[in-house]
Parts: sequence; structure tokens; C-alpha cells
Amino acid sequence: MKNWTKSIGILRLNTKTKDRSPDLIGTVKIHYHLIHTLLNKLDESAEDVAECNIAAWQYRDKDGPLLNLQLSERYEPPQRDQGSETIFDLLQKRHDEERD
Repeated sequence: MKNWTKSIGILRLNTKTKDRSPDLIGTVKIHYHLIHTLLNKLDESAEDVAECNIAAWQYRDKDGPLLNLQLSERYEPPQRDQGSETIFDLLQKRHDEERD
């Protein structure tokens, strides 16, 4: 398990026994790096909740259909500095470039 670096899990259809039973159930293995990152974010923010990303891919294996899950730290794309240009300035610039 030393090469394992992702927080992964699966969800499968649940056999519901009550109306309030979950539709899907499963497990997740959370990597130390993600736990450490989330704990650091909690310490830095003094919040009670840490947010992370979740992605899912639909698969089928010998036991039937499932969702393969991956947890990761929150991705925040870098902010682009557009200066004082407005959306209309950018649209005009694109229009001008297309005409050239």
C-alpha cells in the first residue's frame, strides 16, 4: 500500500429496507495526505467544516453496476487578472480579433 496515493471508494445500489434507507451505500479509503490537508485547512480557518472535491465514474464489475469515487482536496483555479476590462470589452476584443 506504500504506492497508494488517492482517496478512493465505491458506491453500490442498496437494498432498501425502509423508505428512509439510503439509495446507495459503500466505502471510501482516505489517504493520509488528504486528511492532513483537511486538518491544516481547519486549523488555518478556525471553521468546523472542511470541504473537499468528490468525483464519480460509473462502472460495472462482476458484482454489478457501481460508482467509483475519488476524493481530493478542493481545487481552486488561479485567478486571472483581467484588469479594468469589462465583459463587453473582452467581447469586443474577441470580435475584433476574429475580423482580422
